[in-house]
Amino acid sequence: MAKNPYDKAIEIVKKALKDFDYVMIGAQAVNAWLIDEDKIRATRDIDFLLDAPEESAMNICQKFRDEGYTAHLRMGSKSAEIPLYIRLASNVYPQIDIVFALKPWEKKIVKNGKRLTDFNIKVASVEDLIILKITAGNDRDILDIKNLMSDRKANIGIIKKRVLEIDEKLLKRLKLLNL
Repeated sequence: MAKNPYDKAIEIVKKALKDFDYVMIGAQAVNAWLIDEDKIRATRDIDFLLDAPEESAMNICQKFRDEGYTAHLRMGSKSAEIPLYIRLASNVYPQIDIVFALKPWEKKIVKNGKRLTDFNIKVASVEDLIILKITAGNDRDILDIKNLMSDRKANIGIIKKRVLEIDEKLLKRLKLLNL
């Protein structure tokens, strides 16, 4: 029996990133945590946060190319919101975005990842997903936060403490969300 494209993409990720620590983030990770299936949202990509040295980026790109993906390495300034990531495209498999965890708080998210029952890859914790969604702050992210908060018991104290460690300006977003 043929595997579906998402399962095969996860297998490719596990093979290509086997030497590093990483977690699934983004909408697929939010969907993995949701209890109410009506809140699951469609998304065409799979996002990961990767704790790997910057100099490994080209080698990682090549590993995905060897599996049939087109790899585009995107580098910005160190102060950019996302200074280094790889966008992987395929005609067969879902798009994959790999964000390099270069900041200490991002590395902590990778370290805190959880293995969920019946899920074959490490996923960012509910609190960490909320923190990532707060930092991004677009309309879809706010909806994801609300869905996670209504389906799961997130530790608001941890979220507030960690948001303060990242940037005090993010507290305004917390207040707008009534967190």
